[in-house]
Amino acid sequence: MIFYVCLTIIIRVRFPICWVTEGKKGREHGKYLSHRQGFSRMSHKAKILVVDDEDALRTVLSAELSSEGYDVGTAADGVEAVGLLQKNRYHLVLLDIKMPNMNGFEVLKVIKEKYPGTKVIMLTGFADLKNAIESKKLGAEDFVSKPYDLVDLLTTIDRVMHE
Repeated sequence: MIFYVCLTIIIRVRFPICWVTEGKKGREHGKYLSHRQGFSRMSHKAKILVVDDEDALRTVLSAELSSEGYDVGTAADGVEAVGLLQKNRYHLVLLDIKMPNMNGFEVLKVIKEKYPGTKVIMLTGFADLKNAIESKKLGAEDFVSKPYDLVDLLTTIDRVMHE
C-alpha cells in the first residue's frame, strides 16, 4: 500500500516534497520523490494543448509537459488551436493572450462555448489586473504571467486539473 503525503510550503511552491511510504509486513519503508517522480496525480492521462506564437516557448513547454507524462499538442495561433480542438479532446489548454490572427480571449470564448469541459489557463507576458479580470470573466480557470517558473506552472496545472 502506497501513501503519498505531499507537503507544500509557502504559496509559491519551489520544491514540492513528496514522502512515499510502502507498508511491508508491518514495517514502513519510505523515500522522497521529486515533482518529476510523482507529484502530479493525473499527468499520465491528461491531454494538454499549448497555444503560443513564440516557437521556442511552445517547444520547451511541450517537451517539459511530455516529460511529466502529459499528452501534449501545440498550436502557433488561435486559428490553429480552434482547428485542433475540433479534431481532438483536450482536458486543458495553456493559452497565450497576445497572438496574431485570433487572440487568446477570442479562443477562450470559443472553448467555453463549444467545449465547456475543457479547462483553460491563460499565459501572458503582459500581466496586468485588466487581463486577469477579463480572463476570469470569460471563464479561464487561472492566469499565469510570463516568464513563469516551471514548478509553479506545473503546480497550477495539477491544481486546475483536480478542481
